[in-house]
Amino acid sequence: MTVTITVMTYNVHSCIGRNSRACPSKTAGVIASYNPDIIALQELDMGLFRSGLMDQAAVIAEQLKMNYHFHPSIKVEQGEYGNAIGASHHQKFVVIDGKIAFVGGLDICSNRWDDRRHLPENPERINSDDKPYEPYHDVQSYSIGPVASKMAEFFKFRWKNSGGGELHLPDLSGEDDFEIQSGLPIVIAVY
Repeated sequence: MTVTITVMTYNVHSCIGRNSRACPSKTAGVIASYNPDIIALQELDMGLFRSGLMDQAAVIAEQLKMNYHFHPSIKVEQGEYGNAIGASHHQKFVVIDGKIAFVGGLDICSNRWDDRRHLPENPERINSDDKPYEPYHDVQSYSIGPVASKMAEFFKFRWKNSGGGELHLPDLSGEDDFEIQSGLPIVIAVY
């Protein structure tokens, strides 16, 4: 199995554009056009007057929906100047006994529950601190049979490559096959 990971390095020069103004959101747009899995950025400002006292790494990471780590190289004025690395992981799946696989982008954490209506305001949609949050929608799918079996193989591959070592799962291929009785029909749109 081959997995491709796109790594991008970019000297952002304090996110200063041709207009001589710092704009990390434009820099994030350039980065997004390459769709990298991992980014290494050089020459970022954090809390400097020339860039509006902003944390450029945080702005870029938020726009790209990536986790990041900023490392200051030097302290300048009241802020810092340095480098950052960021990464994003979008493959979230669960495989049960090699028989059924659930695949989607949902993180199980706060601000994620919603009902099918996705109303702008819903008194039931609150965090543990009783504060409301915006509607949230995500797609989750399930697969059975050979697709679930392939997802189990992919899980083992990812486990090993993340440093977890060789993973041996029991072979349950002939045991208790089942079908899901209800679900949403798949719609294919052709334009």
